[in-house]
Amino acid sequence: MQITTEEIIPLLFFLMLVSSAFVMICLGLYSRRFSGNPAVLPYQILMFSAAYWALNYAIELSTVDLSLKIFIQEIRFVVIAFIGVLDLWLVLLVLDKAEWIKGWKWRSLFVIPVIIVLAALTSRYHTLFRYDYGIDLTGPLPTLTFSTGPLYYVHVGYTYFLIIIGLALLLLTRGESHRVYQKQRILLFGALAFPIVLDIMFQFGWTPVHRVNPTPILFWIVGIFYVIALFRFGFLNVVPIARSRVIEEMGMPMITLSTDSRIADLNPAAEKLLSGDSTQIRIGQYIASAAASWPEFILFCFSSENRTELSKQDDTETRIYDASMELLYSSEGIPEGRLILLTDITAQKKLETEIRKSEERWRSIVDGAPFPIVITSISDNKIMFVNQRTIRQFNLSYSDLIGRNTEAFYTDLGTREQIIKTLQVQDEIDDAEMKMHAGDGREFWVYASVRKIQYMNQDAFFISFADFTLRKNLEETLKRKNCELEMVTFSLTETNKKLNLLSSITRHDILNMVQVISAISEIIAVENQEPGFQKQIRMIEDAGKTIQNLIEFTREYEDLGQKNPIWQNISQTLQRASITLICSGITLITPEKPVEILADQMLSKVFFNLIENSIRHGRGISIIRVSTELEGDLLKIIYEDDGVGVSQDDKLLIFSRGFGNHSGLGLFFIKEILEITGMTIREEGIPGEGARFVIRVPEGRFRFT
Repeated sequence: MQITTEEIIPLLFFLMLVSSAFVMICLGLYSRRFSGNPAVLPYQILMFSAAYWALNYAIELSTVDLSLKIFIQEIRFVVIAFIGVLDLWLVLLVLDKAEWIKGWKWRSLFVIPVIIVLAALTSRYHTLFRYDYGIDLTGPLPTLTFSTGPLYYVHVGYTYFLIIIGLALLLLTRGESHRVYQKQRILLFGALAFPIVLDIMFQFGWTPVHRVNPTPILFWIVGIFYVIALFRFGFLNVVPIARSRVIEEMGMPMITLSTDSRIADLNPAAEKLLSGDSTQIRIGQYIASAAASWPEFILFCFSSENRTELSKQDDTETRIYDASMELLYSSEGIPEGRLILLTDITAQKKLETEIRKSEERWRSIVDGAPFPIVITSISDNKIMFVNQRTIRQFNLSYSDLIGRNTEAFYTDLGTREQIIKTLQVQDEIDDAEMKMHAGDGREFWVYASVRKIQYMNQDAFFISFADFTLRKNLEETLKRKNCELEMVTFSLTETNKKLNLLSSITRHDILNMVQVISAISEIIAVENQEPGFQKQIRMIEDAGKTIQNLIEFTREYEDLGQKNPIWQNISQTLQRASITLICSGITLITPEKPVEILADQMLSKVFFNLIENSIRHGRGISIIRVSTELEGDLLKIIYEDDGVGVSQDDKLLIFSRGFGNHSGLGLFFIKEILEITGMTIREEGIPGEGARFVIRVPEGRFRFT
């Protein structure tokens, strides 16, 4: 099935609008990490409002119902009427000018948007905002057409006015001269101007798709502008920060020493570290006196080292510091002192210890794993690690395996190359089947799972093996046995064909002889009319008929199960089997619900024999009823007649071979046919009230159609 352009464009626009909304929601949620900054709030509201706009527009473009389209565009103005206010608010917060719109000025900004929202929500009842709605179906998307009233132009003009004020403030308000601040303003200017350009294009009909506003589709770009500024330039919290504030609030202890080892400067973090909670450290104090309780630090201050690790005991634990020292020079290159920075790396050291312990635990687990594990270098294919099970599997020592190229263990290098080629496009492979050989030449089959990992600062393959040699050998043996079985089956089939041919010829010859006997009996009966002699002739004729019935039964029984079972409709099968009822005056009632059962293709013989049995033994029956009902997971097929029924003593015997006054094979044959597909048959009628045969069909062998 091909998708036309008329179907692709609506779907494409719907996906773009939903994707735009998703991106803006994610950006709004992500900005929560900067919740301490006041500019984050208008940014979040702006992103969530724009996301609502995009989703609202996607729904509108997806429907051709005029009333629904009008309602959707009415509720859209609940958010877009305030876009201009949000943009101006954001600019003022970034420029640190929020005090310009405090009090009544702030509240007055919302007067016109509130009026616009009320006018939009009631636009069906007046012509002040939008009216004369219709649907334009000439383009690829069903768009809403309307006439605009004065309040609509007030909305557009007011939104443009507020955004233009924001743009003017960015251009005219004096800021920092550093280029990083200039780039920030350029980003903000672009974020404000971009949606105006798009909306102007829409208002004048310059958009690529007729009557479709691209602003909500591309508004996510505005959000990206903000986020880039946030990540790279600290856009939402950029304010001029003096150097002294950075030093004072820096959590890293910083100390400046003069050339004679006096303290020239230190921040509060360094003062707290050297003196505890007291403030006894003085500028100009010798470092040896100020840090008297930390001899290790004093030695570092007077050493020639520029970096080392120091430890210091506090009230609860020993903390580790990364100490770095840098010489300070004047503009003439004369040494003026030393700058010492202390970085608390206690958490890092604890993490390193945990990692080391984790690696030891990992190595212990891997080494004791009940299956072979190998780590190989990607660059040179050499073995870097093996566990104990690998050593036993390959029958080589640890030293013989480590550093050895993996090519030595593959019986087919093509398999190895295929695995490497696959791992160039994906990071893992599961259950790759390959044949390998051990150090003693023994070959074995494995399933290999391969993962890309970092091991000892190298790209490596983590390989685990599962030996399935025994299973492989069993599969090969099974294949061989299956081939032998197929040959035996073929031979049996051919033999069976020959036996069937012989049986057919024999039956034909026997029936011919029976016909001869019957003909001779009739001639003798005509020539000799003595009563005693006539009785003997009838016995000969009955014996001949019995032989004929037995021969016919063997022919039908020979075909039993020769063909695959098929789905057969019960009612249709009954109609074919009820040919004997045409002239008998007996009414046949078939099941009301159409149902099929999976049965041998001789199913019609089942119903034929049941009907014949009713006619022969029912003694004047007038109706035969066949119905179905469920019994748990089984289906019951109920065959009933209004004859004399079956005596209690005969119920369990009637399905035995040879039982009855006729051939004794009819009901036996029925049971054999049904058992081929797992069905059973029982006689459950009440003697004197008619026969009732119940066939039970197992689950999965019946279906209602």
